[in-house]
Amino acid sequence: MSAVTTPLDVLAQVGPHGPMGPHGPAGGGWTGGGWMGGGALPWLGPWGGFLATLLLLGLVAVTVYAAVTLARRERVASDGDRGDDALAVLDRRYARGEVDDEEYAERRERLTGN
Repeated sequence: MSAVTTPLDVLAQVGPHGPMGPHGPAGGGWTGGGWMGGGALPWLGPWGGFLATLLLLGLVAVTVYAAVTLARRERVASDGDRGDDALAVLDRRYARGEVDDEEYAERRERLTGN
């Protein structure tokens, strides 16, 4: 056997399947692990895993925000009362029978000032 070390010997020791392994200082895993970087964004070095995690959390946050915003818009649009003045809403509620004659007259008087 020769005592000469070749580049392939070095790679065999520090690669993902060598003794340094995926959990050693050579890195590995989707969060980048180790000081040599790697992970989901290996070209960013040791910051790759951190930035990939932030990106994933950001995408989840944007998705949740969009879902909540769309749900609110649909709820408001289904009410049908948005953008109307108070008198038009009162008239519609009276026409649907949600307000009786006495309450309608009282509220109309308050709204119109007459």
